Amino acid sequence: MPPPPVPPTHERPTSTIDPAPGRASRWRWLLAAVAVLVLLNVGLWIVRVDILPPSWAEEHPTAGADAPGIGEEVTVGDLTMTVTSVEQGLPADDVTLDVRPADGEYAEIRLEVRNEGAAAVDVPSAPIGLVDVDGRENSPLETDWSDDADTDAVAPGATRELVVVYDLAEGVEPDHVSLPTSEQGSSRTMVRLR
Repeated sequence: MPPPPVPPTHERPTSTIDPAPGRASRWRWLLAAVAVLVLLNVGLWIVRVDILPPSWAEEHPTAGADAPGIGEEVTVGDLTMTVTSVEQGLPADDVTLDVRPADGEYAEIRLEVRNEGAAAVDVPSAPIGLVDVDGRENSPLETDWSDDADTDAVAPGATRELVVVYDLAEGVEPDHVSLPTSEQGSSRTMVRLR
């Protein structure tokens, strides 16, 4: 005799498929989105630090009212440095040093450098930055002595004039120079130009 018929049930058949397929998929998308955001942040940080010049990657402090100004002395080891003049908007023919054409306009800073020590001293090799009123630091196009001496050192008791030429955006005023007070430029003194 044949087996009795099995009455139909209203139960759903069981499956090996995830009962909530949308939930796992949403987590995968969320993790992928987080990973993309992390990679974008790392990429932007690399561009900011490694590709753009340091002047864009760091903040530049402003020269406060108590900072020395034009004509005031700044001591850097045995050297006494004084910003004696600032000229802006110079045509190429009036620039003291031989420089490439400016994208904006030339600005020229002159510094008197006096050696108060007993031995010849070099000016720190770190560049003298010029920060404009918009807070951008401008690296020098050229830095050189105004005299024709065969040495970069300042002899004991001697005074020499250092000329620094910058390419500033047209119509932007210089705010201050940033004089290195260490060889690497890790410490600096701000000198107001206005």
